[in-house]
Amino acid sequence: MTNGWSAGSREAWLRGSLTSPDPVDVFKRLCEGFARYLEFPREQATGIGATLALWSLFTYVFRAWLSVPYLSIGGPLKSGKSTVFRILAQVVFRPLPSSNLTAPCLFRTLHEHGGTMLMDEAERPCERTPEAAELRSVLLAGYQADMPARRLEPCGNGYRSMEFDVYGPKAFAAISRLPETLASRSIRIRMFRAGPESEKPRYRIEDYSEFWRSLRNDLHVLALEHGNVWAELARRSNVAPSELAARDYELWQPLLALAGWIEEHGAPDLLEFTQDFAIAHTEQERESTLPDADEMLLRILAEHVIAGTQGTLKAGDVLKLAKSQDLETFRRWSAKGVAEVFKRYGLCTHKRHGRTGKTYQRVNLRQLRQIESTYGFDLGLPNEDVPQVPQVESANAQT
Repeated sequence: MTNGWSAGSREAWLRGSLTSPDPVDVFKRLCEGFARYLEFPREQATGIGATLALWSLFTYVFRAWLSVPYLSIGGPLKSGKSTVFRILAQVVFRPLPSSNLTAPCLFRTLHEHGGTMLMDEAERPCERTPEAAELRSVLLAGYQADMPARRLEPCGNGYRSMEFDVYGPKAFAAISRLPETLASRSIRIRMFRAGPESEKPRYRIEDYSEFWRSLRNDLHVLALEHGNVWAELARRSNVAPSELAARDYELWQPLLALAGWIEEHGAPDLLEFTQDFAIAHTEQERESTLPDADEMLLRILAEHVIAGTQGTLKAGDVLKLAKSQDLETFRRWSAKGVAEVFKRYGLCTHKRHGRTGKTYQRVNLRQLRQIESTYGFDLGLPNEDVPQVPQVESANAQT
């Protein structure tokens, strides 16, 4: 187990010689720790920092709730995702960092140690393999307290059914979007690359070791001294505004309840600020629930429709163009996967007479405009229909 409550702090607390930490001060130091190393969009920086701080605090008392919000850290390469995880590993309860856990290793480790799983480079759950499916099932089970992972374990000459407790906070960092079943159970934080003028990427987390040690000690003491009150926070339904319902309520109520508790100890307007951020964040995520990959693929198709060349365009051609623009996102994609995306929007291929393979010859601007309007995409379509060059079949092809 990495990090944790230092022996000196434990002994001082047991002797009664340790001063109880101020909850507001601990919260501010958590926010400071994230802000020191990470670049966020200016208009969202305070809200994202507060969310990460509240989620870290939540890991010490998650057992009071029946479901736990996961954390999803997304963004392009070199945008600070791994830095977020290195900071979380300094402050969350019993951090379990990993990027290559198998499902059996995951459910046995969580059952034995509990704690907060930090899965960096979390592309594996997105794969279409039996191993990835089993990993997803364990992660989905860990979202609710009454959903253990059940497995058959060897027993003598046979097997017996065993339950593994996999409930607890989990954070994922990945370039691509998580599977929708996991994404819907996560508060999503999008990272951006720091500008060339920023000094933050040069700071070393390890050089701040005393700060992290002191913060961990105070977090453990807070959990012990206020745990009986924290356990009641799960019942505070009034902290969540009406705009947050169903799954959104499950995700944000724990953090909002903690924000309200910290406000009671001297952080004015923290609950209202966190509520406003949660509503804005939820609305933004609702508008972007469709994968970014979908929009890129549709834009490529739209460019060919505008040029009048969709009659020669196949799913494999779209994939090649997509990889040329964003290889990391589409590295594991197949032409069949591209075709499935288009089918979700009602765009299918058709076989042309005398030609091999199916193309998107029947896709037109009217269909794309409807998709653009319905889903809020920006496909770069012209305001007016652009006259398209008719796809004339050759005489040989027609015969």
